[in-house]
Amino acid sequence: MTTISKNIGDSGELLASQYLTEKSYIIRETNYHSKYGEIDLIAQDADTLVFVEVKNYSKSNYISLYNAISKHKQQKIIRTAKKYLLDKQIADMPSRFDVVLFEEGHFIEHIEGAFFI
Repeated sequence: MTTISKNIGDSGELLASQYLTEKSYIIRETNYHSKYGEIDLIAQDADTLVFVEVKNYSKSNYISLYNAISKHKQQKIIRTAKKYLLDKQIADMPSRFDVVLFEEGHFIEHIEGAFFI
């Protein structure tokens, strides 16, 4: 990943964290890593644990929201989430996968339950 791409990604994660906090989510983890992959944000929305993938595109690299996360990427996120739930001993906690999309730092959309296990 180039420095520019990393900076764009980091700024998207910060914006998403601020956006979710304003919606009364509690941010539990940022950039959680396991041997399976990475989850940008792990938040709590009431009694539901939310695994959040953040996408922050430049206009020149913008792709459709529905193509933002490939099936392969979804599977990596799901495996990583399962590992997190087991490690924290909260496997029975309700959870979902959200996507927050920005274009050049401007909020585009938050999709709750964007994909499922």
